[in-house]
Amino acid sequence: IVGRENFIRLLEDAKRGLFDIVLIFKFSRVFRNQYEAHFYEHELAKHGVKLVSVTEPIEDTIEGKLMKGVIHAFNEFTSNTIAFHVSSSMLTLAKKGYFLGSVPLFGYDAIHDGLEGRRYIINESEAVIVRELFSLFCEGLSLGDIARLFSKRGYKTRQYKKRGGKPFGEKTLRDMLTNSHYIGTYSYKPKDGEEIIREENHEAIIEPEIYDHTQQL
Repeated sequence: IVGRENFIRLLEDAKRGLFDIVLIFKFSRVFRNQYEAHFYEHELAKHGVKLVSVTEPIEDTIEGKLMKGVIHAFNEFTSNTIAFHVSSSMLTLAKKGYFLGSVPLFGYDAIHDGLEGRRYIINESEAVIVRELFSLFCEGLSLGDIARLFSKRGYKTRQYKKRGGKPFGEKTLRDMLTNSHYIGTYSYKPKDGEEIIREENHEAIIEPEIYDHTQQL
């Protein structure tokens, strides 16, 4: 299970017979759907381990098994409903060009507009570096040359900011040079559905002519 390393360790410890009861707060805190609930409860039971919910005490009877199935079904329904509403809300914000994420693109900050969400605004100290990148590349410098030059000048990305930042690598520079957000174009690709693209959504750092020339190079 990706991202659930501690749960995997619990299953491995169960196989080794280190315990016979797993105490949880609620079934919904552990399982995302009915299949997971039934599968992993069965896996634990094979090794003599019982799963007990503190807030949902259910007897080990036929009626109790029925009630547990109802709980798992309701938990899955609730989880899917929440996911749908979150996805719908994000899609609505994306159609209006709001920033969705935790860290905005280098060169921009995301400030709440007091209405529905956060808008891109230029971070001038970083925008200087972005403009220099495009200028140097158009002048003929390679990505490797630019990365070394930026390193000498002490330029850093936002990664590991608490530890002083990370130097610009060639891949990061290439991604920046091909990112249309720098000409004010907003894009958002939902898991299901067509990509949302809004031109002139926010203030541009790079002129469209320079960006187009960069793509040709």
